[in-house]
Amino acid sequence: MPPSTQTSETQTQVRLNRVIEPKVPSPWNLTTAADNLEIKGAGLLSTRPRLGKKPILSTENAPAREPGIARDLNRRVAWRAWAEPHVRLWWVTTLVVLAAGIYVGTLQLSDWYTEARLIRRGTPAVATVESVNEKATKGNSQPGDSPVVLRFDWQGQSATARGHLAGRPASNFIKVGEKVNILVDPANPDPLWFNEAFWTSRQGPAPLSSVLGVPILVILAAAVVGAASWELRRRALRSYRFGDRASARVISRFRSALSPQLWTVRCVLIDGDDKKVFSVYVPSRFPSQPGETVEVILPPPSGGMFRPLAAAWFE
Repeated sequence: MPPSTQTSETQTQVRLNRVIEPKVPSPWNLTTAADNLEIKGAGLLSTRPRLGKKPILSTENAPAREPGIARDLNRRVAWRAWAEPHVRLWWVTTLVVLAAGIYVGTLQLSDWYTEARLIRRGTPAVATVESVNEKATKGNSQPGDSPVVLRFDWQGQSATARGHLAGRPASNFIKVGEKVNILVDPANPDPLWFNEAFWTSRQGPAPLSSVLGVPILVILAAAVVGAASWELRRRALRSYRFGDRASARVISRFRSALSPQLWTVRCVLIDGDDKKVFSVYVPSRFPSQPGETVEVILPPPSGGMFRPLAAAWFE
C-alpha cells in the first residue's frame, strides 16, 4: 500500500475516534446539558449539590412543592432568612449584648491591670480616716463602701487621698480616726493630693473571677440570644423548604417599628376553612394593597416558623 494511502486512512481513523469518543466530565465540574434545563413543573431544584455550578434560581417566589419533596435552598434564600424581621431582631440583639459584654469586660480588665501594677510598685503608707461620707465627726461610723478622705505622711509632708477603700465590704463599717494601710503610687504628679487612681487599700490583686464575672454572664446571655436567632432562622428555612404555598387576601397594611422599611400586611387565606387574620412582612417593591392577593408559605406541621411567611420575601 502506498504511504500516502496509509497516512490518509490513519487520519480518517483518528477523526472517527474523536467523533465517537465519549467526553468524560471533569470531577470538579459535573455540569451536563440536563443541568442547564429549568424544571418547569414545580420549579424545583435538585437536592443534590453540584460541584462547580451555582444553583438555578427559579423565576417564581417560593415555587410550588411536590408532596414529599422539599424546595431546594440557594444562596439568596439562605441570606434572606437572616434578614427576616424576627430573626434579624434576635441576631442584632445578640451583637448589641455581645458588644456590651466585651466593652464592660475590657474596662474592668484594664482597671484590674492598673490596680495590680499599683500594688506591685506602690509604696506602703499608714493613713488616718479624716471623714466618711463627708462627715468628720470623731467616732462616726459608716458602711465600708462609703467614700472617705484619708490623711497620711508622704515624703515628709501631709498628703490627702480621696476615694473608696477597695475590696472592703459594706458590712465592715469605717470609723473616723481609724488607721488604714494603703499603697501609694510614687509617680503621682501631685505629691500632696492623691485621687483614687494613685492609691489603693488592697494589699493584693482581686481575683479575676470577681472582676470578669459580670462580663462573662453578659457574653453568655449573648450566646443564648444568638442560639435563639439561629433556631428562628432554621425554622424560617424549614418553612421555606417544607411549607405549602397558599393565596391570601390583603386586609390592610402598615409600617411597623420592627421593620419600618417593609410593609406589615394583615391578610386572610382565600381557600380553606381557617379565616384567622395573620400578618406577614412584604418588601415594598411587591404589590400589597388592600384587596390584592399575596402568596404566602404556610408553616409545616413541625419544625417551621410559628407564623406564615410571605413568598415574596425570598425573591
